Amino acid sequence: MGNAVGGQTQALFLRDLAISKKIPFNKYFLKQIITCFFIAWCCSFLFFLLALFVWTTAYISFVLSLSMFVAILFCVLFALIIPYFLNKFKLDPALGSGPFTTIIQDILSIVIYFSLASWLL
Repeated sequence: MGNAVGGQTQALFLRDLAISKKIPFNKYFLKQIITCFFIAWCCSFLFFLLALFVWTTAYISFVLSLSMFVAILFCVLFALIIPYFLNKFKLDPALGSGPFTTIIQDILSIVIYFSLASWLL
């Protein structure tokens, strides 16, 4: 889920970079993080209910949904930062950010899940 939300955020950011070269990044970043916070909360809540139904254990459902929430937020963070820095270094953000962001988001999601699971369980 984190990679899906991050990929969509990155696609919108790359489109906005192509349309307008002068994006107020701090304002844009804050707006995207707030939007993705609500998306992450909704996805995590729905996943909590689904996991609670499947496993009937609230604690495991909480760990899974919290992992999803944190992963989505961090994936969005990297989906915005990597293209931004590639653009700042006069590199094409559309070509360079896709593979880097996807790899980082995948690894980050796994690390977040295992870290939270080992810490909370």
